[in-house]
Amino acid sequence: MSSGMKKGDKIKVVGPFGWFKIQDGVSPIVMYAGGVGITPIRALLKSLEANTSRPIEVVFASDDYYLFGEDLEMLAGKNPQMILHKTRNRTETEKIIDELAKAYGNKAYYYNSGSSKAIKAIKVRLKSKAINKKRMIDDMFFGY
Repeated sequence: MSSGMKKGDKIKVVGPFGWFKIQDGVSPIVMYAGGVGITPIRALLKSLEANTSRPIEVVFASDDYYLFGEDLEMLAGKNPQMILHKTRNRTETEKIIDELAKAYGNKAYYYNSGSSKAIKAIKVRLKSKAINKKRMIDDMFFGY
């Protein structure tokens, strides 16, 4: 089956859309990734690779395998402002989220990526720590 296109044909691409992008150049950044939710987080981290002007903290929750784990450790190793927290259970994850919410409050943007259930739980937790919903940026994965 052919699309009818030939090499060199022009196409129009629109997007990407949404709010899951770095909001400003100065605010501290806290990122939560649940499992494969690390995929869009990794893209943001790559764009922040040389940004040493603000704290960047990543909470990566997984049961046993950390997708892009070595790549993320390399990024954090190159940037003294970037800290990678790998957690293996809900208790560890909640403890770190609570500490980061206390440390940064509403000065930070909180980027959350993962299943709808995980994102809802993180948002409830952040709201209980008085984090304004306008400081939370979500990328929810549906279907799992």
